[in-house]
This record gives sequence, structure tokens and C-alpha cells, in this order.
Amino acid sequence: MKAYNFRYDNLTVKTYPSILFISDIHFDSEHCDRNLLTKHLRYCQQNNIDVFVLGDLFDCMGGKYDKRTNKEDIRPEYQKRDYFNVIVEDATEYLRKFDCVKFISEGNHETSVRRRHEIDLTRMICQNLNIQNGAYRGFITVNTRREGGDGKKFVLYYSHGHGGGAPVTKGVIQTNRRSDSIDADLYLSGHLHTDFNISRHKWVVDKNNNIIKKSIKHLQLGTYLQSLSQYADEREHTPSSSGGWLVKFLKRSGVGWTYEVKQLEH
Repeated sequence: MKAYNFRYDNLTVKTYPSILFISDIHFDSEHCDRNLLTKHLRYCQQNNIDVFVLGDLFDCMGGKYDKRTNKEDIRPEYQKRDYFNVIVEDATEYLRKFDCVKFISEGNHETSVRRRHEIDLTRMICQNLNIQNGAYRGFITVNTRREGGDGKKFVLYYSHGHGGGAPVTKGVIQTNRRSDSIDADLYLSGHLHTDFNISRHKWVVDKNNNIIKKSIKHLQLGTYLQSLSQYADEREHTPSSSGGWLVKFLKRSGVGWTYEVKQLEH
């Protein structure tokens, strides 16, 4: 687990930051919805919104020794001898058109390749794009400073996630476990290919010594993979939730930032 810092200086009310958090893109899969991904990245590019990818940018299941491999799920242009190099090169060429992408962290698909083949796909593409390479889980500190004013810190905890899909609970139980052991202003996770927006509440004392209720959100990110593969069929996978969550900072209060979250149009 690591911590990463991002700065936003000389802010005005009109330039408070917005960040789109997405995960589970599975870019090289035959079942990746690239049209939706391009639509979302283009929107962020045009509206000055940063994009953070929280794991599984790659599907990378076409490699040797992967028991999930199915040739029908691998795009024809990737069925090459140097498979891993080809998918990194193609994803790099695609993402270079969107300099709004600022951060990419590992997911379970990338860590599986790293264990089996000693190839770090996430580090490779982050080096190609000259952006921040993130660990599987960690903290992201958003440091902001108003024009001519003081600074304020906003702490996010993220994890790519774990488990077998949580078809019944959808991963909601994990929100309590994270709140018990990790202190953050916002929690984000992926991996489950479903989405939710749940708030947990606690009493806090603001800078004026008033007792107020603070709501802390837990955001589960969706996916850009919509698979009807045999692997999904054998496990009776339900349709996945598409996309991620856009976090828009609104104003600064006595206990930190107020913000809103929303999903982009599908």
C-alpha cells in the first residue's frame, strides 16, 4: 500500500477540480466497450476533468499459462507471439490522445501477469505515458490551494478490490470493514463489475467547535467489459454496471471539501 499526492493550485470557484474514477476497462478484450470508453475520455478531455484508472486497464488473459484463455475473447490484432508487448503498445497509442489520464494502478489481471511472467504491464504503460503508476491499493491525497489563499487536503482511499464477484452483497459489507481500519474522506473500489454509492455517517467537530454530521461516501466502480464469453456463462455472470464515478469538488467547508458524485451518460 502506498500514498500518492496530486496538487491543484491557484484555484477559483470556477476551477475547483473534478476527477473521473474508473476501473476494469479490460482494454484488450474482445468484449471491451471501447465506444463508451472513448465517449467518457473525450468528455473529460473537453471539460478539464482528470481521469484516474483504478486497476484492470488490461484484460491480458491471452498469455501463456492463463487458465481463463479463450481465443474467441482475444481481439484478432493481439493474437501475436509478443502478445504482452502488443497490447501495451496499442493501449499506449490509444491513451496518448487523452492527456486527462493522470493515474493508473494495478488490478488483479495485471498482478496475475506479473506473478506468472515477471512483466509489469501497468508500470510499462505509465512509463510510456509519463504518468503516475499506482499500487493495487493505497491513498490519493488531493492537495488544493485557492488563489491567494490557504491550502486544504482531501484524502481518498482506493483498492482495486477482491473476492469472487459478490453476486448477492455486491461488496457492500466491505464498506464497514474499510471504515473500521482506514481513515479517509472518500473510499473507492473496483473489481466486482457492479456499482453503488453508499454514505456512512459520523459526528465531527468543525473549526468553530460545532458538532456536525459528516457523510463519507463509498463508491463502487463499474466496468467497460460486457462479456457473454464461455467463462462468464459457466459462472452465470449477470450483466455488469458500466462506467465509473465523477467526483466534482464544490466548495470548502469547516471539515474539508463538499463534493458531488455522478455517473456519466452511458
